[in-house]
Amino acid sequence: MDAKRGAGYPAPLLLSYKGLHEARMFREQHGLGLGVFWFQELTLHQSPLFAPRSNLRFGKLTVLVGENSKGKTALCEWISSFASAGDLWRWIKPFSPLDAELQLHMPDQHNVRLQLSKPQELRFAIDSTPAASQGLPIHFIFLRERLEDSFAEEVDDTNWIARRLGIDPLLLPNLFEWIQHSGSGWVKSLELRDRPKDEEEENPPKEKWLYADLKGGGEAYPYRVLSGAERTLVLLELAIALAQSKARYVPTMLILDSGMWQLDREIFQRVADRLCSSDLLFQSLIVIPPRPKELLEPKWAGWVIARLKSGPAGTMIDQHSFSPEKSSAP
Repeated sequence: MDAKRGAGYPAPLLLSYKGLHEARMFREQHGLGLGVFWFQELTLHQSPLFAPRSNLRFGKLTVLVGENSKGKTALCEWISSFASAGDLWRWIKPFSPLDAELQLHMPDQHNVRLQLSKPQELRFAIDSTPAASQGLPIHFIFLRERLEDSFAEEVDDTNWIARRLGIDPLLLPNLFEWIQHSGSGWVKSLELRDRPKDEEEENPPKEKWLYADLKGGGEAYPYRVLSGAERTLVLLELAIALAQSKARYVPTMLILDSGMWQLDREIFQRVADRLCSSDLLFQSLIVIPPRPKELLEPKWAGWVIARLKSGPAGTMIDQHSFSPEKSSAP
């Protein structure tokens, strides 16, 4: 019996336990072994932006809502840095102290601590034991907003798309094949074709352009002529394919800090529902600015929603506003 009437079991914690149980059941039912992979929570003991001991509990889908400069992208970078220390570059020069701890199940529970306590000094500890590096096999696929700005300067789509996904360009056709066979997303097919030849060119172009055949469209169009929302869906489809292949073997999280604000209400809801599907083995984190109140309907209740708000000691993470009555934008 909970004598404190639920005070010790807030909604994010219960949703996290529910997700952990569903992940275990799905892997057992589909013959994927008894190993359960689940990111439980992030604790910020010290950071440049957030109040000390700030805590973010993860669900199957975690929606991070906040105004600019509240720390949404910073949180994404710190989470990703548990697998890729290069994502800390903004916090090393100039130096900003950081002490973060990630709790996960694989299937045993582990706690990984990351500390930037001195300039040019990064330390890890796994289950309270100091480690020379972060050795646990975990993976984050991080779609960053800032990389989208560089696309206009690209002549060849191959390397740019691969760089956004953090993979070798040789692996792109494998993702195209998975998407076509899956048939469950927004894209029917993807392929790389020779870039159209300019009239002034004498030799055939060596560069490749990505062509996407979207569901509901009549033919394939170059990725670079699609709308912002359509390009977001294409990248999301590729990221889902990559995350699904990784999540079969290691704990995996898809971090979307790019383009989600371009999706209208209906498409955003469909994206969120798909990422919540038990067919997908990974967890997801979506970053969005504050949305109108009507977008936060009761059907959001299956998601973990974290709102970033200003506080006296830094940004605070509020994960308690789940009912429609409490779902107003910050």
